Amino acid sequence: MTETTDFDTQLRIALNADAARAPAEQREWSGVAAVGLRTPRPRTATYAALGTIAAAAVVAVFLAFARDPDRSEPAAFQPSGTEFPMQDLGAAKVSTGGVTLAGLTRSLGVAGHMPLTVASTLQYDGGPTPFVMRCLDEGGSMGCNPEWNTTVLDIGMTSSVDNRVAAGDLWTWSNVPNGTAYVTYTDGVRSLWQRPIAGVVLFPNVAGNNEVVIAYSIGGLELKRVDRDSLAAANVAAGNQPVPQSADISQAQLSELSQLTTSTLSDCLGAAGAAFSGGTVGILPPVIDEHAVWDRCVATTKAVVARRLSELHVRFYDPRTEQPQNPDSPYHAGPVPAGVKAGG
Repeated sequence: MTETTDFDTQLRIALNADAARAPAEQREWSGVAAVGLRTPRPRTATYAALGTIAAAAVVAVFLAFARDPDRSEPAAFQPSGTEFPMQDLGAAKVSTGGVTLAGLTRSLGVAGHMPLTVASTLQYDGGPTPFVMRCLDEGGSMGCNPEWNTTVLDIGMTSSVDNRVAAGDLWTWSNVPNGTAYVTYTDGVRSLWQRPIAGVVLFPNVAGNNEVVIAYSIGGLELKRVDRDSLAAANVAAGNQPVPQSADISQAQLSELSQLTTSTLSDCLGAAGAAFSGGTVGILPPVIDEHAVWDRCVATTKAVVARRLSELHVRFYDPRTEQPQNPDSPYHAGPVPAGVKAGG
């Protein structure tokens, strides 16, 4: 019985010591899975969880003495191919997509290209309200994914060559799954891998559409595969997904509502303490909850713009089956195709 009592005492001491050493969890800017646009807030560790970890650690110490000393540990997972490294350059200084906060941005560096920026912004683009957009930008040319888009894959390709900012284009995946440690890119003889930053991976694009891209966990578990079949399925899903109504507005009204979105959001963030220093990326004091401020100002701005749309008595239409009636519409697409109404 003495041996059992001693073990209980040692276990209690180990648990208390481990809990006392527990560090405060850090907030990290991470990418958003499944095309969500808000940065997920980290969960706070609990002492109960730490106690479980400590208990497991104590058991592991005791088991170590009984382990076969000649048995080697399994090798760590190594992705295939050559690493195409991406550098985390910190928060972006400029956001081409519009006003944002530093913690909602990241600047990414890869060989042969100017820094790319990923950022969440709020934009009005002719809908019933402004929408949060998560945009990947290179030299002012960008692709954005709106908050209402629930398609699983956010895949794209830069226009680096056409824009004369690099000798080659980049294949991009901007919402790799949570828990992704490595992503491999294979196309023909090219086999590369990369560690994602802010939920983004960037690879030199190989002409054609034969790439096979796989996201892996730290232990080598396949989390998601991107190939012709998965992209085709994603396109079908996107085509079947409901889309917001469009506002039947003029070009002047679009400009007014876009400016109203920018000014309202800027004023709200500034009132909360964000310093812009003449740019579009605001910096809040570290003691302020950046995500809470952003969410509140986004909601305020959406309400202001929706109220202005109501004052303008704007009609809305389904962009999949109708076209605008306004003769000065910024979205007029020409002759109405067969089966598509020319307006309500």
